[in-house]
Amino acid sequence: ATEIAWQVVPVLRDYGQTVALAGFLAEVVAALPESHDAYPGLNGTYADALLLLGLLQEALARTIKTNSLFQRLAAAEPDRADYQRDLSVSFNKMGDLFKALGQGEQARQAFQRSLDIFEKLAAAEPDRADAAWDLVVSLYKVAQIDEDHNRELLSRALTILRRLYAAGSLYPNQVQAMEQLEEMLGAAEDGA
Repeated sequence: ATEIAWQVVPVLRDYGQTVALAGFLAEVVAALPESHDAYPGLNGTYADALLLLGLLQEALARTIKTNSLFQRLAAAEPDRADYQRDLSVSFNKMGDLFKALGQGEQARQAFQRSLDIFEKLAAAEPDRADAAWDLVVSLYKVAQIDEDHNRELLSRALTILRRLYAAGSLYPNQVQAMEQLEEMLGAAEDGA
């Protein structure tokens, strides 16, 4: 049943059927035990649908639940990079929701926890462009909320992007992000 659920999710999402997606996932996660392998991912996707519907508190509650499940998985098998990445992504989602709800300190803490994990993942596999990109995104998120270290974090992100660019490892939208970051930092230097 979960295999079918994962096939239905992109169809509903791609066709903008957010209400139907949320309703479908509500039934799926209600029928699954939390111990099921697919539960964290489906519950997180349900949280994403709730967010799209503007139901921030409900999305946050689901995201926190998903995060706690990923924390258990990551703690049980700390060498599994996929569990660590899932955990880090869930911290970023929590940070986004806390930020949207005006809870700045909780957002900063969630973003920082995500950054700590992505730094370890990128250091463990320095040649993986996807791990480096995840680190860049996390650096950017922390920089947006940590005014004291904003420039330092953005400079680190830009250094990583330039390294990836030199290696030919960036997609066009990532090159655009690098150029925007260069502009942001250049404007900050001009205004300093």
